[in-house]
Amino acid sequence: MKYRCFIDDNTIHTHNVLIQFFTNFEDKPINLRLPFNILKKDWNKTLQHPTDRYKKKHRSLIDLINDLRITYSQFSDTIPPQKMKKALLKLVENRHKTNVQNNTFLFFLQRYIQIKKKELCISTIKRYNVFLKLIKLFEGSECKRFKILEINNKIIQKFISFCISEQYSQSTITRSVLFFKTILNFCSSLGMKTKNYEIKCPRFKIKTKAIITLNEEEIKKIEAKEVPQNLYSAKQWLLISCYTGQRFSDFMNFSSSNFVDIQNEKCIQFVQKKTGKNIVLPLHPFVLKILNENNGLFPPKLDLVNYNLQIKRIAQLSGINTNVFCNKRKHFRCFYAEFPKWKALSSHIGRRSFATNFYGKIPTTLLMLATGHSTEQMFNKYVNLYCNEKIIELSEHFNGNVKDKVYVNS
Repeated sequence: MKYRCFIDDNTIHTHNVLIQFFTNFEDKPINLRLPFNILKKDWNKTLQHPTDRYKKKHRSLIDLINDLRITYSQFSDTIPPQKMKKALLKLVENRHKTNVQNNTFLFFLQRYIQIKKKELCISTIKRYNVFLKLIKLFEGSECKRFKILEINNKIIQKFISFCISEQYSQSTITRSVLFFKTILNFCSSLGMKTKNYEIKCPRFKIKTKAIITLNEEEIKKIEAKEVPQNLYSAKQWLLISCYTGQRFSDFMNFSSSNFVDIQNEKCIQFVQKKTGKNIVLPLHPFVLKILNENNGLFPPKLDLVNYNLQIKRIAQLSGINTNVFCNKRKHFRCFYAEFPKWKALSSHIGRRSFATNFYGKIPTTLLMLATGHSTEQMFNKYVNLYCNEKIIELSEHFNGNVKDKVYVNS
């Protein structure tokens, strides 16, 4: 299929997007002016699409271009140019409507997401929606809407190659292949034939993933540092997260109404948003100290974006400047590079620090009760086993010079 997608250089500020299909019936191409404008700097002339096609503002344009290419590729050999143009124009007019053939993989993927919306947690639904967008891009690159029986190992290998060329991470690719299998299992449960048995999950060489944590000395630095008033709530929440080991979605919803007393020990009871697990967590003396400073209440709530920005600033002010290697996002992909540790902080730092700093001091089974992990294998993914403090501690054991350390400054 021959086509050309370009922008109208005759306009001054923003430019109309045009698409041109070259037919097999006659020399005159089918020309369409799409109802989208784009800045010249945002258009990649060579690749014939927006420079960053993962931006939200370009998503509708990308979807329409892919739909037009797929439709043209499917019918161009059998439909005359005039009828083809009418069909494409109708597709442009109805671009806001979801109109996918009911025997396609995309149709059943959308149906599965709709059915499971209330059953699966929000983060899982978000991942399925990412998968949905990825399928649309893949089908656009292949100029084909895949039917259920066409999904076999050959197509999966093409999909994996496409993902690698688009610089998707190994974890995203593996998860996506598993999602393929899930949707095909869903189709099988509806009585449809599939080739799910052919599909094999990719095996990548395991890369060591950097786990960034705050050690005991760094937490004490943050505790001792006086910060501006506008950062004080974030500082308290950061310390609370380091002593409770919970996700942002859980600890930011802590309130005095969750308090329970168990044999005169003050605890907090809540249901984890991600897993739905009922957690009863005894409060660490340092958390009780923060509550006392706030008249028995937790600090004012913060949204995720501001919290992440503010804890970076707090760590910077506290002198958390050790260089670490970690993944940082640039545009739509992550890259691995060296940064000062304060730049690597995000809302999950407290959960990882809790798991790492208490590991080996409190039985793992008890720590897992606090974090809500179902298996020790999953728990260990949160533990930084290579932190310098533990290496020095091992050296002290070798030299018979072991000093007791207490992870509290109450």
